[in-house]
Amino acid sequence: MSATLIAFALGILGCQFLPEIPDGPWGWLTLGTVLLLGLLLTLRSRTPQPIRLRIFLILLAFSAGANYTCWRSSQLLSDTLPEAAMGRNIRITGVVDSLPDRTARGQRFQFLVEHVDSPFHVPERLQLSVWHTQQDTETALDQSLREVKAGERWALTVRLKRPHGLANPHGYDIEARLFESGIRATGYVKAGERLDAFVPGVATTIAVLRSRIRERFERVLPAEAFPDAGILTALAIGDQKAIPGSLWQVFAKTGTTHLMSISGLHVTLFSGLVALLVSFIWRRNPRWVSRFPAQKMGVFCGWFAAAFYTLIAGAGVPALRTLFMLTVGAIAVLSGRHVSPFRILLVALVAVLLLDPWAGMSPGFWLSFVAVGLLLWAALSEHVSSPEQRSLKQRLQHWLKTFGRTQWAVTIGTLPLLLLFFSQFSLVSPLTNAIAIPWVSAVVTPLTILALVIPWDGLLYLANALMTPLLVFLSWSAALPLAIWHAPAPSPMVFALACLGALWWLLPAGLPGRGLAIFLCLLLVFAQGERIPEGQARIDVLDVGQGLAVVVRTHQHVLLYDTGPYYSSVADAGVRVIVPYLRAMGVDRLDGMVVTHRDTDHSGGAQ
Repeated sequence: MSATLIAFALGILGCQFLPEIPDGPWGWLTLGTVLLLGLLLTLRSRTPQPIRLRIFLILLAFSAGANYTCWRSSQLLSDTLPEAAMGRNIRITGVVDSLPDRTARGQRFQFLVEHVDSPFHVPERLQLSVWHTQQDTETALDQSLREVKAGERWALTVRLKRPHGLANPHGYDIEARLFESGIRATGYVKAGERLDAFVPGVATTIAVLRSRIRERFERVLPAEAFPDAGILTALAIGDQKAIPGSLWQVFAKTGTTHLMSISGLHVTLFSGLVALLVSFIWRRNPRWVSRFPAQKMGVFCGWFAAAFYTLIAGAGVPALRTLFMLTVGAIAVLSGRHVSPFRILLVALVAVLLLDPWAGMSPGFWLSFVAVGLLLWAALSEHVSSPEQRSLKQRLQHWLKTFGRTQWAVTIGTLPLLLLFFSQFSLVSPLTNAIAIPWVSAVVTPLTILALVIPWDGLLYLANALMTPLLVFLSWSAALPLAIWHAPAPSPMVFALACLGALWWLLPAGLPGRGLAIFLCLLLVFAQGERIPEGQARIDVLDVGQGLAVVVRTHQHVLLYDTGPYYSSVADAGVRVIVPYLRAMGVDRLDGMVVTHRDTDHSGGAQ
């Protein structure tokens, strides 16, 4: 069973590394070939029949996973905006079925198209922007469109284009993110009319509920008086745009980014608190207990609490992974069966990939599942002694030892992935996480979640006040000279050896040769970027959109010629494109920078 699930997941994930998704006929041909090979293996091979059947099922599962991804991808790719429709005024009617994001120039939201008044085909799901600037008379809108809300039905005049992003190695791929979200066209609104204030539906109801929660948080804790209160909004509904960009830099340098969004830890904590509360109340009534055990009722209600929180949080990969794991665990408890933790994680992996076959394109997917797998690895490989913990001191020592081991396991195990995706690692993260994880997870998050249920503003004030000293500590840690370590992106061979070394290093103490694993991990430390031969130069023209940025590298020097455009007050080509590329290449300083003129397309990223 486990091998079949792993093969199915590998079939889905393997398609992410193909340069092009195969067409449907190729997928069916592959599946037919696997079936034919399996039939020949069954008839001709001298291998015992159980082994032949297992091999056949593994091949079939791998092929089925790949075909499923190709089928879903071909369906999505067929919903494409015609080239002739790009840049034209198109009249559409539909529903705002997401929580609108606030941008520097206005709003951005997802729009579900219901009717198109145009001869052109329009994709079913769009990402639209409303610009509020008065400087651009062509897109300055009337007052009614300045506050688009979730759940509303609008008749809009829009201009659309196919999704397009910057194509740079080691950079953020906006096209992949839009593809994963099912968005096949983007555009902006030129005019519009609100038709209905609310359209009933599951997605719209959730979006409206999230919007009302955000409005309440912002009313109680306005940004002018509480500039860091957006963290509570992110913890409550997963709206990461509520956190200022300066704070994200602090979290990145301290390795605490995962705590400031809806993670599996938060969902599990909320579910566990509800389960304990329901069980406590339920067992106080003998009549209820005689009909249904208190423990099972707690598990049942805890699962519903986790499902509610996951939906309110926007159903991101970490939350979905946790919900699926809790689902399998709840079914096991309610049915009286014992299921291995690794099998629960594996079922959650397959469930996430069935729902979102393209989740593997996101770094968060890999970090989420790998982190949980490492926690299980550390827990199962730990040597547990049988004597009971007789005193509070012994129990505290045991807890500190377990917490330290799990922190060490996640730190070492995710190091190769962090360097592969971000070319950086926080050296202070073990210390900051040791303080921030229990504080955010056991104090701030429960208060924030409680504020969703109990409409008492004092809970929000208290949660924000308790978050302030932690932010002071994190800001101090981020300002340390050696807070973060940058390294070039590892090669595939170095990455594979480092992953092997990390797992080897985390094996139980006392195993022979365990100390040698450190040499495999040290390959990440001593990895070097590409060396340019003497007398030669490598010229890389980066894709920065409308503008220019050229990196010239020789044997001993690096020159940057122009710095790309300025995007907004929190983003420019220097932050989004050039610095990530240079760090991934192993460049930690420039020997020269030339800015040809003051036009923002060429000087926007200089700072």
